[in-house]
Amino acid sequence: MCGPVENTSLRLGTTRLSGFIQGELRLGTTRLTGCIQGELRLETTRLMGFIQGELRLGTTRLSGFIQGELSLGTTRLTGFIQGELRLETTRLTGFIQGELRLETTRLTGFIQGELRLGTTRLTGFIQGELRLETTRLSGFIQGELRLETTRLTGCIQGELSLGTTRLTGCIQGELSLETTRLTGFIQEELRLETTRLTGFIQGELRLGTTRLTGFIQEELRLETTRLTGFIQGELRLETTRLTGFIQGELRLETTRLSGFIREELRLETTRLTGFIQGELRLETTRLTGFIQGELRLETTRLTGFIQGELRASYGEELVWRQRVSRLHTGRARMRQRVSRASSREELRLRDSVSRVHYRESQSE
Repeated sequence: MCGPVENTSLRLGTTRLSGFIQGELRLGTTRLTGCIQGELRLETTRLMGFIQGELRLGTTRLSGFIQGELSLGTTRLTGFIQGELRLETTRLTGFIQGELRLETTRLTGFIQGELRLGTTRLTGFIQGELRLETTRLSGFIQGELRLETTRLTGCIQGELSLGTTRLTGCIQGELSLETTRLTGFIQEELRLETTRLTGFIQGELRLGTTRLTGFIQEELRLETTRLTGFIQGELRLETTRLTGFIQGELRLETTRLSGFIREELRLETTRLTGFIQGELRLETTRLTGFIQGELRLETTRLTGFIQGELRASYGEELVWRQRVSRLHTGRARMRQRVSRASSREELRLRDSVSRVHYRESQSE
């Protein structure tokens, strides 16, 4: 975490700035808590101050007042919005007027006009044609629906071509869904992406962003998957949370692993709470366990002990000795040197982590 930043050009990746920022910002995955003036080209940004000017943000949370044209991605807006909105992955808690081209949007107010939303949660009344992706609808919907990643809790009438859908009723027929949560029993071949299944699954699964609570046997090619059972076989996962024991080669992205991992890991945006051995090529990773090997990380939060060379993309150069001691502008290269623990301490730590994993599995 850095202090006040001078007037300069910043090209950061997954940066948390707690000072005041003035000038042009080209940030990725950035949290800004100060006052911002000027043109912003941000990605995955949380802004707590007041914003004036043109915004081209990605994955942005804005808690102030916004005036002007917004070209946002993954944005949470808590103030009043006026003007044309081209948002992606947006949560809006105020009133919206105008044309909306949103993706991954949560709207709690009243919406009037044409909606082209993706990954949208709508709690008001909707009228008109909806072409949504990743949508949660709690009101009444009338018209043709072409949705992806949708959670429907109200009454639906019309044709449904859904992906990433949560259906609380009974499902009959062939399903070609993406990012789907099914609470019933599924039998048949499923080609799903981003799916949460609470029943038992039999057959070949080609899933993405999947949460499976049963036992899985067969080859899995999953993306963004949370698995709470035991997994056997080859896994090619992306954005995966695994709470069981994993054996085999893992090619994961955005993964949270709380078990024991052995083999080579190529992860991106990963949270690992267990013991890792092997070469790691991670991006946007939070590691709480012990890591041994070479790390090439981007947007990474490391809370454990790291041994090896770190090449991260922060727009900064970080030199680690259990904590960040220096901050430089330039190419991101982090090195953390930590002496190895003694055999006795390592055994004690392994036993402690194992008990934590057991309690986590019992609580889930």
